[in-house]
Amino acid sequence: DALDKNDTPDTQLKVLSQMGYFYNVTGDYRNGIDYLWRAIDCLKSEPENEISEGAIELYGNLGDIYVVLSMGEDALKANDEAIRISHLLGGRYLPDLYRFRATIFDLLDEPDSVLTNLDKSYHAARYGNVEGNRNTMMRAAISEKADYIIDRGLWPDSIDAAVAALEA
Repeated sequence: DALDKNDTPDTQLKVLSQMGYFYNVTGDYRNGIDYLWRAIDCLKSEPENEISEGAIELYGNLGDIYVVLSMGEDALKANDEAIRISHLLGGRYLPDLYRFRATIFDLLDEPDSVLTNLDKSYHAARYGNVEGNRNTMMRAAISEKADYIIDRGLWPDSIDAAVAALEA
């Protein structure tokens, strides 16, 4: 409503993207995807926002709803775009984007890619341009990797491999 009245401090892109996200988390995927597609249309009409944190969030939110809807290839494309923009902005949000990419590859049943992207998340958190607590992000990537190894039973020594990952 505030957007329709031009009564919001946020950009149209940010409001539409957040609405898509909110509808997604409440389970109203039809409205969620509609808002996210409106945000993409908005992005196309506002070239000044094409390389922005708002665009990263938009493609992250779009990828998230595609995962919920089991649309792995579409989620991967949205994540690719978010990562591309992140690199143009010095790596903003890369730890989260790579952790989410691991989720997409889990949906696609590609365990090697899951582990690779969790390693990339750790590396981005350790050495990159991060928002928030670097150590928390590194621990998140490591613990997700350990959980994944154990949950999937990837190797006969999965517990030992997970412990080794945590110790590292």
